[in-house]
Amino acid sequence: MKRLLLILILTFSFQTLVKADDIKDFQIEGMSIGDNLLDHIDTIGVTKNEILKKELFYYPKSKKFAGIAFSDRGFFKTYSLVQFTINPDTYKLKT
Repeated sequence: MKRLLLILILTFSFQTLVKADDIKDFQIEGMSIGDNLLDHIDTIGVTKNEILKKELFYYPKSKKFAGIAFSDRGFFKTYSLVQFTINPDTYKLKT
């Protein structure tokens, strides 16, 4: 019985450690939803001109959201490629 109680207490206490109050709390390579991609040139390892000149791919029948991807140039800590959904006018990261 004590073991079951201990397991329940540990289960519920660890769940609070992995929850986030807002989607902006989640980060990938130091970037989160709502950030401007142009503010993270050091994280990606490119210049603003490279981002602005990179060809965007659009979702079918939509010009509201665009996709853009970058492979690692030695600056990423976890991933070898990162793909973003952005607003093509402002370059803000979307969900």
